[in-house]
Amino acid sequence: MAATRGTGDTRNQRAVTRVQNQPMRARVARAAAGRRGQGRSRARRELTAGPGVVDWGVARREKPAVVEALGRQVRRVAVRTRVLDRGDDLVAELRKYCGQVLAAGDVLTIAESAVACVQGRAVPVSDIRPGFWASVLWRFVKRVPYGIGLRSPWSMQCAIDEVGAPRILRASIAGAWGKLRGRSGDFYRVAGDQAKMIDAAHTSGVKEFYECVILGPKDPEGVAGQLALALGCPVAIVDANDIFGCAVVGASAGVDRGLVEAAMRDNPAGQGDELTPVVLLRVEGGGGGRGADDVGGEVSGVRGAESTTAGPPAGSRRAG
Repeated sequence: MAATRGTGDTRNQRAVTRVQNQPMRARVARAAAGRRGQGRSRARRELTAGPGVVDWGVARREKPAVVEALGRQVRRVAVRTRVLDRGDDLVAELRKYCGQVLAAGDVLTIAESAVACVQGRAVPVSDIRPGFWASVLWRFVKRVPYGIGLRSPWSMQCAIDEVGAPRILRASIAGAWGKLRGRSGDFYRVAGDQAKMIDAAHTSGVKEFYECVILGPKDPEGVAGQLALALGCPVAIVDANDIFGCAVVGASAGVDRGLVEAAMRDNPAGQGDELTPVVLLRVEGGGGGRGADDVGGEVSGVRGAESTTAGPPAGSRRAG
């Protein structure tokens, strides 16, 4: 034991001597790096400690918590969930994770891919059998540095299954003609939003869905309305990325689509290890959304509609 302590003491003394012999600038830099590392570790522990609001900088690569959108200051509150999967009761999950932080006037935004996964629209590539047209057409999809999209026989087959081969063929012709005229985007203008929302396999940041093609959610407008009735706040289902910004693909009454798209244009939600597909938008000083009574009154015409996705019937109590 004495020999062991002696060896340890000698090693410690050597380490101290090395540090003392370093230039002061290097010692200061190392100490600063250590403090930054401790800060990151502490933030990561906060991020992984459980559901609810997370450290914003860790969640979204130092993107600001407050942004200006349409001349208003909008606070973005990231909410951490678990991995949402097929068959989950989306209303119950949102109440569970957002109930303690949802405030009057908030607009709840949720990523379209999370809604799609709850609907069972994450399709393993092993279950997809590309047909003739998928095997031919995917090769003509433009290669881009920011993603795969339909440049894969599996995602192309899913697009054909979603909207039909004739529509995809028309979209392909329109896209080719548009390129000849120096114009882009004609393919998706013809193919439609469902084709546009398809995420190719091996692009999801959630390992459970890495081997899946994720389709767009079914009836996003209806789902948003049902969620709003059940939760008592305006709801927007969004398709956001780091390249094209944000598009609202489904919204309840009381949602200012332009405000949501402006506030979410830098893609603040995190769907990888962050597990923050839900972002609450809160206009600083109030006025961000409408209260439960306003929302319920405006969409009372669909009260009682059943949802295969959103869980409990419309008219449930406000979250929290």
